[in-house]
Amino acid sequence: MKLIKVECIGPPGKRNYKKRFTVECPVCLSIVTRRGWSCLTAKSCGCVSNAAVKHGMAQKHPLYRVWHGMRGRCLSTGNPSFKHYGGRGITICPEWEDFKVFYDWAISAGWLPELFLDREDNDGNYTPDNCRFVTVLKSNRNKSNTITEAQAVAIHGLLDAGHPIHAIARILNIPRYTITNIKRRLCWLKEELCPT
Repeated sequence: MKLIKVECIGPPGKRNYKKRFTVECPVCLSIVTRRGWSCLTAKSCGCVSNAAVKHGMAQKHPLYRVWHGMRGRCLSTGNPSFKHYGGRGITICPEWEDFKVFYDWAISAGWLPELFLDREDNDGNYTPDNCRFVTVLKSNRNKSNTITEAQAVAIHGLLDAGHPIHAIARILNIPRYTITNIKRRLCWLKEELCPT
């Protein structure tokens, strides 16, 4: 923001006075007044964030959270999942930079609130050709750390025999959370593996 003038606010002679900044927005060129020093480093007066909500669904529609989460995983180095997505080169197609375009694709792709955004090719990018909406069970099976069906059968056998999770993890060299997810029936359901 371009500084135009600074005014001191408060009674004369007081040490704890406040300042009022008059600045020009570099995006829309409007003149605005702000009270904090942070306005000098701001990138806009708010007009850029207002443009992002022009579709009227920002932060209200569940798909906005899906879109925002996808962007965070791929673009924000501060995101805990960045190393598994953006950190290994996973990107988002340019047309999905606009939430409305993503929203239109998601609705046509069969999105429902209980479904998850999933990439068919786990090493591929977020594109309309590589993405789909699936159940949590199917999504969990498509992770880069997914176990094989034979390992899942072995885990069910060891759980049925009463072995503790930490022992199974050590025996099969599989993370504990994978075994916990199987025990909680979040993936690799026993009836799917061993139909009766």
